[in-house]
Amino acid sequence: MKLTRIYTRTGDTGMTSLVGGQRTRKDSLRLEAYGTLDELSSHLGLLAASLGKNDGTAETEQAIERIQCNIFNICTFLATDTKETPIYP
Repeated sequence: MKLTRIYTRTGDTGMTSLVGGQRTRKDSLRLEAYGTLDELSSHLGLLAASLGKNDGTAETEQAIERIQCNIFNICTFLATDTKETPIYP
């Protein structure tokens, strides 16, 4: 197996890019918040997958899906510096 190396060519100076290219520190509250929300969404996905399809949990699965969609939307705002990059045109 051949491994391809991936380089960003910007180095790791403790910074990362937001949507739109703005740079922010990797230890910022913004990144912590959307990382935590992403983990929550993953756990909710595992919960939904473990419920099964025929045990009367359709409403619960739909509720989990709605929550995951809301989390995704919140993460969009957290990952975007809306002062520089508007989400809505």
